[in-house]
Amino acid sequence: MREFSHARGYTGDGRLPAPWHEPLVAGLERPLLLGLLGLAFATHAFRAFQYPAYLTDEGVYMQQAWAVLNLARLSPYTYIYDHAPAGWLLLASWVALLPLKFSQFGLTINSGRAFMVVLHVVNTYLLVRVAQRLTGSTLAGLLAGLLFSLSPLAVYYQRMVLLDNLMVFWVLLSLWLILVSERRVMTLLGSGFAFGMAVLTKENALFLTPVVVFLLYCLTRRSHHFRFAVVGWAFTAVAVISVYALFAALKNELLPTSLEAWLMGHSPQRVSLVDTILWQLGRRQGSALEFGDQSPFWRFSLGSWIPKDWVLLAIGTAATLWNLVVGLRGRANPAERATLIAALLSLAYLVYLGRGSVMLEFYVVPLLPFLALNAGLAFARWVRTLPPTMGRVVLAALLLPLVVVWTVKFNEEGVLKPVDPYDPKIDLTGLQAQQIAFVRQNLPPQATIIGDDDIWVDLHVVRPAFPRFHSHFKASSDPDVSEKLLRQDWRRIDYLVMSNKMTDAMQLNNSDGKEDFIFEALDHSTILAVFEQGDVRFEVRKVNK
Repeated sequence: MREFSHARGYTGDGRLPAPWHEPLVAGLERPLLLGLLGLAFATHAFRAFQYPAYLTDEGVYMQQAWAVLNLARLSPYTYIYDHAPAGWLLLASWVALLPLKFSQFGLTINSGRAFMVVLHVVNTYLLVRVAQRLTGSTLAGLLAGLLFSLSPLAVYYQRMVLLDNLMVFWVLLSLWLILVSERRVMTLLGSGFAFGMAVLTKENALFLTPVVVFLLYCLTRRSHHFRFAVVGWAFTAVAVISVYALFAALKNELLPTSLEAWLMGHSPQRVSLVDTILWQLGRRQGSALEFGDQSPFWRFSLGSWIPKDWVLLAIGTAATLWNLVVGLRGRANPAERATLIAALLSLAYLVYLGRGSVMLEFYVVPLLPFLALNAGLAFARWVRTLPPTMGRVVLAALLLPLVVVWTVKFNEEGVLKPVDPYDPKIDLTGLQAQQIAFVRQNLPPQATIIGDDDIWVDLHVVRPAFPRFHSHFKASSDPDVSEKLLRQDWRRIDYLVMSNKMTDAMQLNNSDGKEDFIFEALDHSTILAVFEQGDVRFEVRKVNK
């Protein structure tokens, strides 16, 4: 490979564009980057412990991180291989560094949310550098980072303790290491390691594999170590991923139970990595080609994502399509090839979202940095064609209203107020804190309680502890809880601690009737306490036997 110029892009061999001359930011790159990182920290840290409400999945990953540190296990319950463990292993490493561990910031999920804030700042830096190296444009990187940090959709989900946020870190790190590798093969091997960790954090990173490999091919195809670089990258990534299969094999939990039943003549009572993979692949819902409520893509797009932030979704999608057309037309040109790669990153993940399998609302998270990347690139290319003075006016004319739209809104009375993530009057996690306090003060610690995962660690770690508190997911699906402890008998349940929309989650999880006995307990219960704000509601119920 040829050398870099100003550490911002390849020059000379036509693989990636040389740095653009950008008078708008000339001499201001470092202070603008520092200001952007400060803004990224501020938007995500401000009220991160109050909004949004703690999610079930946040509680799951925190309890699994707790199991790693305290039980030397991947889960306090039976580990069913529903996700690879790299995400909560990293989360456990963070918690281990905190002086007060899970209680460092009050409620236990706050320790994870603090990590998400730090991680977002790192992700913003990596996104800026990836855009800078990929396109040769500092302005494109700064604009991508700005959109990535200010978008209400990004702020909402990136504050949460989600594997998707951790996966974004590893993917961006892998891309950045490819782009800065120059002649260093070890850096490319580091990229392969990072991509393997992305897959072991959240398996949907696999959908980005063709684009990452295409980028690697573009950067190394004319070098003398082309084959070694590609094979070495792939070998490192596969070697990292294979550790997961090796772990399952060592526990005799790799092969499907149907195969063992055929070979041994009996059905083993155990989990299996292959069984879980086949089960995941077999879960189907409506694809993006099927418009309507049956498609989770359209249900979440119209019901959650667009209402939270139509701006980034519209701008990012339009920029992706534009970059795709420009990139395909001029792919022999290094600048257009970089444009094509940016577009393909968004499209590859859009294929994952629209493929028609089971999807949750926060699965949109990894798409956001790539939409921001495409928007930043397209906008920077357009501003580059303008004189410097006009370019500054255009930047201010477009970005300032965007910041206003994303930070303030008119309420129903026509009064201007901050948007929900920055509104000091909204404290949704405070409702959960009140719910936990009520449980501690009014329920006996040895009671059998069914609730949600969002408060699991708080009720198991902080005294008085409630060792017989179980989430409804595990109470209905883990045989150690559902059959040995509860025997699927509602009379064995003393209390129900209901999280927001927990009833809906139980209905979705009850396709085979395994939560029927919990619904029966709910039917025989009376309310002890209610905590609500707006349409968010938490309850504590006593089961009457």
